[in-house]
Formats: sequence, C-alpha cells, structure tokens
Amino acid sequence: MADESENLKVLIVGSGIAGPAMAYWMHTLLPKSHVTILERAPELRLGGQAVDIRSAALPIVEKMGLLQKVKDKTTTEVGMEFVYADGKSKAAFPATGNDEQQSSMSHQRVR
Repeated sequence: MADESENLKVLIVGSGIAGPAMAYWMHTLLPKSHVTILERAPELRLGGQAVDIRSAALPIVEKMGLLQKVKDKTTTEVGMEFVYADGKSKAAFPATGNDEQQSSMSHQRVR
C-alpha cells in the first residue's frame, strides 16, 4: 500500500505568519505531500507587523529550531509611556517580560 501522503496535495492561501508555519509542519510531518502557498500580494512585502510569540507558541517555535533566530530579531520594545511637556510621566504601560502574563503592551521579551 502506497504512502497516502505521497498523493496529498495541499493549497495554503496566504503567506502571512500562519501560511508558512503550516507549510513547514506539513513538510516536516508529511514530507511526501505537495504543498503550495498562494499569496495575493504581487511582490514580497518587506514591511509588516511584529508577531507576538509567548506562552503556547514558545515550545512550537523552539521545535521548529527558530527560537534563537526570533530572539535575535526581537523589537526590544519595553513598553510605552506618556510624558507631557513638563517632563513628568503621566502614564506607563510596561511590558511584563513574562511569557504567561500579558499587559496592555503586547510586545514582550522572548525568554
């Protein structure tokens, strides 16, 4: 009996963060399958939004062998503070630095 994944054809629509991650796991777990990613953008997007990786995502990124690369590309954002013209801080929203505890700032240090 032939391996069923040899004939498996998968179309992933979208090359944001989820599309390539799904393609990675399809290739890793079913290496004989044929995976195609479809993207509507006519060219490579060089900008984008930061991706928040913590909690349940950390072990997945680690299993993908990407955790150190993610750490190397961290935004280093430590929070946000409102400072008025008089130089006094009026409000602060620090990142917690804790993978399990979210604050109003979604960017946090990756362990």
